[in-house]
Amino acid sequence: MRFYLSFYLLLAISSLSAQGFSYEEGLKNCDSARQVLNKQIEATGKWMGLRAECLTGANLPDFTATTMDGKTIDRNYFLGKVTLINFWMKTCGPCISEIPGLSKLKDEFDTEKVNFLAIGRTNEAETDTFLNLHPWNFDQVLNGKPLIEDVFKFGWGYPVTMLVNKKGQIILSFNGGVIGDSGQIVHDRLKPLIQAELSK
Repeated sequence: MRFYLSFYLLLAISSLSAQGFSYEEGLKNCDSARQVLNKQIEATGKWMGLRAECLTGANLPDFTATTMDGKTIDRNYFLGKVTLINFWMKTCGPCISEIPGLSKLKDEFDTEKVNFLAIGRTNEAETDTFLNLHPWNFDQVLNGKPLIEDVFKFGWGYPVTMLVNKKGQIILSFNGGVIGDSGQIVHDRLKPLIQAELSK
């Protein structure tokens, strides 16, 4: 069943993905995928969660935010750079498990060419507490909860990782995180993709 859903998503975005399409269109793709998923759940009786792949090909939405160290995140932050964005929750085991692999990626790339941004479904105090327990070298948004709920409008689980090209298009969006692997799987998946984008 998952194959058919993935194939459906591929057909839904293939005609638009070359140039990118609006984030709102990406959310419509997700709504369409959710309808298909609900029918599959009804037919099989098995629960299946919506996957973040439905946003692949969409352009990143415009937003402004501030990081824990006072940096402004806006259109200029993304301009001409490859960007890796990770969305997390403080109680999410897989989110915590993949932090070492994500931090390793930042250590391996020039931050003049690649942004590393994390957005937690947390307020400022919760983010600060989390980072004291789980050090993480990404730019951390100060108050990510409104961004996740009002701008990105998440309807799927955590963690979610997005790779954004120099033009601001989400070229990869996926759910990830495996408890106990220290982020090696997500690291190995993303490293060649970042290298490929930097070579363009």
